[in-house]
Amino acid sequence: MSRRRSLVAVVSLVTLLAPLATACAAGEGDSTATSSARRLRLDYAYYNPLSLVVRRQRWLETELRGTMITWVLSAGSNKANENLRAETIDVGSTAGAAALQARANGTPIKTIGVYTRPEWTALVVPKGLTSPR
Repeated sequence: MSRRRSLVAVVSLVTLLAPLATACAAGEGDSTATSSARRLRLDYAYYNPLSLVVRRQRWLETELRGTMITWVLSAGSNKANENLRAETIDVGSTAGAAALQARANGTPIKTIGVYTRPEWTALVVPKGLTSPR
């Protein structure tokens, strides 16, 4: 992905998530939220390189100051949908078919963004490195 497209994706993500953080602060997305304590719980996944970069660079924490950002590791689309149903995350990333199937099965989720032309990416690390630094 080009640097410009990456920047556009991150700005779009921040733009999409800012109203959600405000909604959580107002109590719309979380019954325990108060106006003085904002939080946003997101998943990150190894199949979603953008989530890894945004988490590692702490871009949301920088842009959404005053909002407690919590990152939850997702092991796949089904796990992201499960976390949404259990209300352990506010925003998850899934494949399109998984989101469609979840909605068809009655899961109350809302699509806030769709990237229609994903660029499949291989993430590589030096031999012997077993976890991200």
